[in-house]
Amino acid sequence: MILNLSDLKDYADALAKRVPGIAHRVTIKEPGISADDLSKFLAGMCLPPIYVRCISALNLFGVAIGYFSVWPGSIKAGNMVEALLRANQGDYLGAHEARESTLVVVAQEESNLICVGQADSDLPDTVYLLDVMRSPKIERMEVAPDFEKFLLLAGNLHDIGRKYEGNISAGMAEMLDCCQHFACTNNQISFWTSRVETVVS
Repeated sequence: MILNLSDLKDYADALAKRVPGIAHRVTIKEPGISADDLSKFLAGMCLPPIYVRCISALNLFGVAIGYFSVWPGSIKAGNMVEALLRANQGDYLGAHEARESTLVVVAQEESNLICVGQADSDLPDTVYLLDVMRSPKIERMEVAPDFEKFLLLAGNLHDIGRKYEGNISAGMAEMLDCCQHFACTNNQISFWTSRVETVVS
């Protein structure tokens, strides 16, 4: 099981060595955003503390952890600061929904938005997915207790997909163990176990 960010970084490094063609997309480098850039450019965004800790420690811009892009928007943004500003200041439907719900858009699953509760919200740092792909009405799903656990769950999901291809029951059992280890709620567990069905089948 990938238990901490150091494990996740090691997992990503090993994946980059196994598949050099995707090394630029999976390698997690250090450090992330500087304290100066956080205070100068992102001070007004109400970023929650665990998310800030993660993006300060790790450079997640342009990085994919399994099935998730762990920065928002396009690589054309050039850096994480610009990506966060563009994703959260846009007037498209998802950004508007995030603002209305006191969420910050921080990552993506395909076109769906991964958000964290703002620092001044009722559930700061809780991670949600805004499903903008399945229907005209945006659905919000709870994904993880905080962004660090989201990263670890995403890494474990990718590892499970690799280890248990074709064995749904074994993959489900390991994902459930991961979710319980990271103190996920029932709704969060449902999200991750539903993803297992896709990645191991």
